Amino acid sequence: MNPNFRMTDPFNPVHIMSFSEARGNASQVHQLVEYIISCYGARKGVVDTTVRTSDAGYLTRKPVEVVQHIVVRRTDCGTTRGISVSP
Repeated sequence: MNPNFRMTDPFNPVHIMSFSEARGNASQVHQLVEYIISCYGARKGVVDTTVRTSDAGYLTRKPVEVVQHIVVRRTDCGTTRGISVSP
């Protein structure tokens, strides 16, 4: 072990775990690595959800902005086939 490591901050959690004389096994290190990896995935999921929500709002606003000036002034003609309209 690095001799300077004992000189670091004694309240550092890594320092406390390293010199606490408590012993674990390799599976505990594996659990720590899995925790760190899952934290990244969780954060990425939250960011992706936020971005998709803003995209959905944008995609809703754009068509409304495009057709906001159109006003329907005639009653329904009763067709089910549609009517071609030219500008």
